[in-house]
Amino acid sequence: MKYRQSRKNSIKEGGWWSVQNGCGDNYLTAFFELLGLKASTISFISTFPVLFGSLIQTFILKKFFFKRSKKKTLIILCAIQGLCWPALIISAYINNTFLLVTLIMVVYYSVVSAQDPPWRAWMGSIVPKPIRGKYFGIRLSISGIVLLFSIAIAGAILENFSSSDAYLGFVIIFSLAFIGRIVSIRYWNRMFEPKTSDDNQLLDSSNFDQDQTVYLKFLTLYQFSVNIIVPLWPVYFLRDIDFSYAEYSYILVSGNLIGILSHYFWGKFIDRFDSLFTTFLGGWIMAFLPLLWYFLFYLDPEFKLPYSIILFSIASFAASGANLGLNNWVLDIHEDKNIIAFSTKMVKYRGVAIFLGGITGGGLTLLEVPKITTAIPIGTSIHYAIFISSFMRLITMLSLSSLVNNRTKNDY
Repeated sequence: MKYRQSRKNSIKEGGWWSVQNGCGDNYLTAFFELLGLKASTISFISTFPVLFGSLIQTFILKKFFFKRSKKKTLIILCAIQGLCWPALIISAYINNTFLLVTLIMVVYYSVVSAQDPPWRAWMGSIVPKPIRGKYFGIRLSISGIVLLFSIAIAGAILENFSSSDAYLGFVIIFSLAFIGRIVSIRYWNRMFEPKTSDDNQLLDSSNFDQDQTVYLKFLTLYQFSVNIIVPLWPVYFLRDIDFSYAEYSYILVSGNLIGILSHYFWGKFIDRFDSLFTTFLGGWIMAFLPLLWYFLFYLDPEFKLPYSIILFSIASFAASGANLGLNNWVLDIHEDKNIIAFSTKMVKYRGVAIFLGGITGGGLTLLEVPKITTAIPIGTSIHYAIFISSFMRLITMLSLSSLVNNRTKNDY
């Protein structure tokens, strides 16, 4: 009974987390754009804190939370994360905005990274393997519905204030993000934490078997290739394509709607086949998408929004499969006793990959746009990042897809 109730509370917690994500995380880059930061600077702010957080998360867990339960650890970390939203609101009034925003984001992603290992271990202990695909599919679907409404409401608020006081719009949506995170703590507190013999999990994460090595290799290459362009999408849409906040929110909402509808499908797909095959299938679909965004720049204005909505919806469908597959894959290849150790290492690899991808993409935006007509037209420096991201995604999938044929029947 305790396990079932905890799973229900976890779904409710995920819903309130989605309020934070929809009103906060989804508009962070748009906030940086409002502050007038360059594309390369935005890439740095979006990725360096992730790198720093991934590298320091083991220290945070060992130094401050090693003797605490997973529940207490997550409650404290979530509270710190929530307080970062009012800090961001204040940051725009400080002279050295860049340094303060970077510092806040470093704290934000440090506690976010530190949440990952205990969360995976806790969820792995209360969600049996036979129902993980279905459960996480349902959890993501419900969270996604809340996320959808949160993004739409936040977009409407920003559009309403865009002509008078755009900053006030961000004050309102970041306040909603703060409320969402703080309320979610209530449901963490209601969940049951089983006792596990994982006291020394954080001490040894050096030895990986073949399955774990394959996972880390794919995760690293996948995150690197994707994050060459991901931090730059809001800049591309808002500056280069000149979408309004409302049009930008339409794209986010439509894509997330497809993501929501596909979560249950992907969850059942994982239970029928396996996590590895699902991850690679979603990854292959995503490999070809960046090049299609290149053509958006040259479309007639009346076609740009519907084209973006359709393309982002396809991307969300593929990303839902890849990400749900990744989340279940890491649970499938571990027993409860070593999930924290591997997760801490996994977060580090992911953080390094995200940072290197972001720096690569940001660096590419510093290249000059040719003033003369070239064989492949370059309308904005972000097109360089689009081409390189697409190339690296193809390299990633070609180098690793051969593993699918050998492992689709394995029981991870």
